[in-house]
Amino acid sequence: MKQLFSWLTSSRGFDSTEFPPLVDEDLITYDWACIIERSLERLGIAEDSVAIEIRVTGYLPKGLPCYSGFIKIMRWMPQVTPILLLNLPLIDDRIRKDIQALDQSKQAHFAGLWIHASAHMRDAPPAFMRPQSSPVSAL
Repeated sequence: MKQLFSWLTSSRGFDSTEFPPLVDEDLITYDWACIIERSLERLGIAEDSVAIEIRVTGYLPKGLPCYSGFIKIMRWMPQVTPILLLNLPLIDDRIRKDIQALDQSKQAHFAGLWIHASAHMRDAPPAFMRPQSSPVSAL
C-alpha cells in the first residue's frame, strides 16, 4: 500500500508531506488494489512476492472506464505459486464479486486479472526459468 500511495502522490506532482486531492480514478485504483491484495493474502501469498497494479485498459461504449488488475509474480513460493496459477479463474471470480459489491462498480467496469511472472523472479525452479534450447519443429 505504501508503494501505491507514493505512486499516487508522485504521479500528481505532490510531495509526501501533502495530501493530494483524490479523484474517482484514484479511489477506484486504491480500493480495488486493496481487494486484490486481501484476496491474495487469504491464499497465503506474501505481500513482497507480488506486485499489484490497477490500470484503465479501455472504455465501454457507454463511456464507463474498464479497469484491469495486473499481478506480477516477483518471488516463487513452491507451495503457493502453483496454486495461484491453477486457480486463477476462481480467484478472478471471487475478486470480481467483491468489487461488484462496491458502489464504485457503477462508475467503472472490472475487466479481470492478468498475471505474469517477472523476468527476474526470485527462488524459481531452474527448469521453469530456463529458455528452451531449440525451437519447436514444424510438423
